[in-house]
Amino acid sequence: MVSVIIRTRGANISGFTAIGHAGFAEEGGDIVCAAVSALLQAAMAGLDEVANAKPDVTLKKGSMQLFLPTLLESGQMHDAQTILKTCLNSVEAIAKQFPGNVKVKRVAGK
Repeated sequence: MVSVIIRTRGANISGFTAIGHAGFAEEGGDIVCAAVSALLQAAMAGLDEVANAKPDVTLKKGSMQLFLPTLLESGQMHDAQTILKTCLNSVEAIAKQFPGNVKVKRVAGK
């Protein structure tokens, strides 16, 4: 199962942690895991290259952790929130379609 923890600070998303594999199919052929990975990696690229937010990212086999810097300009924060909300709403939609393979939880803090 892929577990995604979305961290919020007030109304804003401050980051996320994703751990595990979906287990929908064998590793390397798992379309559910690939979909979640593609969305999270697209968010990472968008935050870095489009929003110029330079997130703090830790990548390991089977896990990804991403947090926004605490100080962003207003325009950067707006762009970062748009990217994160779009990505994570899409991951939540996948979790609704594949509840046995993807779990999403929102928690306040960091």
